[in-house]
Amino acid sequence: SSAASDVYKRQELIPAWPMVWVGLALVFLPVCVGMFAGGYGRKVSPGANDNASGVAVTLEVARVLSESPPENTELKFITFGAEEQGMIGAKNLASKKLLPPDTVVLNLDTVGVGSQAYIVEGNGILRKTRTSHLANRALAESIRQSGLEPRFMWAPVAGHDHIPLVRAGIHATTFSIDTV
Repeated sequence: SSAASDVYKRQELIPAWPMVWVGLALVFLPVCVGMFAGGYGRKVSPGANDNASGVAVTLEVARVLSESPPENTELKFITFGAEEQGMIGAKNLASKKLLPPDTVVLNLDTVGVGSQAYIVEGNGILRKTRTSHLANRALAESIRQSGLEPRFMWAPVAGHDHIPLVRAGIHATTFSIDTV
């Protein structure tokens, strides 16, 4: 009868879980929708700045470094497609495991307009993905040497091409510029 009592208690608790999830959804869904509509809705894919500006900077850096390459450093310049459609290009590269684990990746995303430098610390609300502390420190130091003060940001609902790379064990981060 003790076992029967335990079964009865478990059956009593099971219907409570859907109610808990509904309660959480009622709290968090408006918050998430509000964040997207209020803060991010106006910034989704702003034309040539996202991300033709990143490609343009990548090409110029490649041109400059081809004239005076750094010693003892192998550089690869990669541009990804279909970020807004699910980071398809970055996921493809990550799945093929073509980059050695000690690779550091700097993703340039929306860098054409603005005066405030941002380093993306990570993404997500429930499934959080943090960018590489190693890459973030190096990038922050480089930004400071150029005379700017970087801000670190968490992008809860935005996707960046560093995410599949970080999840594959690559040291990756994202650099962005925006208006203050």
